[in-house]
Amino acid sequence: MISPEITTRLLRRFRSRPLTGHQSGEPLTKREQEVARLVAEGMTNADIGAELFISAGTVKTHLAHLQRKLKVQNRVGIAAWVWGSGLMEEP
Repeated sequence: MISPEITTRLLRRFRSRPLTGHQSGEPLTKREQEVARLVAEGMTNADIGAELFISAGTVKTHLAHLQRKLKVQNRVGIAAWVWGSGLMEEP
């Protein structure tokens, strides 16, 4: 297990790798983008829920949708996609 802070630092180093979009072709919703950004910042499900005023169960649902749409297996894959896609730079 790696701490969220270390994961975030590692992903920043890899962000120069181009990841242009995702493979499923399904667009991410605004909420999914928000959840993905917070995952990339190293937040826990509880932290994300508190930040967005949603339940931990709803966060898990968003994460499942993100994993399916991005074709990744876990939150590290989501975070890697966010950093590589440039989503962190968007307002």
